[in-house]
Amino acid sequence: YSRFVFFNKALKLIAISLLLVKPRILSEVIGVLLNLNKKHGFVLKFVENVVQFLLARWAGLLISGVRLQVAGKLNGRHRKKTKRIQLGLNPLQTLSVDVDYHLTTANTKFGSFGIGVWLFKSSNKNA
Repeated sequence: YSRFVFFNKALKLIAISLLLVKPRILSEVIGVLLNLNKKHGFVLKFVENVVQFLLARWAGLLISGVRLQVAGKLNGRHRKKTKRIQLGLNPLQTLSVDVDYHLTTANTKFGSFGIGVWLFKSSNKNA
């Protein structure tokens, strides 16, 4: 990934969005990356690897899990596909977990992509 200049900047923005627990920043970074690169699978694998690394490396994050969903004509296909990435704990059926969510629409030359980001905040019961 180091060959691409925008991936280095995206790495920093993804780290900032996870540290500040801002799903809007993360969804807009993914939208810009999808617009800049034709290989959408490559972009999504990069984002998955970065988020997985940051969740494992920084145990003191306020985030216990991340869910990403990208829907659209991935890799320029004729039909729409949905790609979901779930990392960490994703308790969708409990009401006690604080969840931040943001939906962004990215317009590319292949059409529009819907990007949804869920950030699950960890609850510190010992504090």
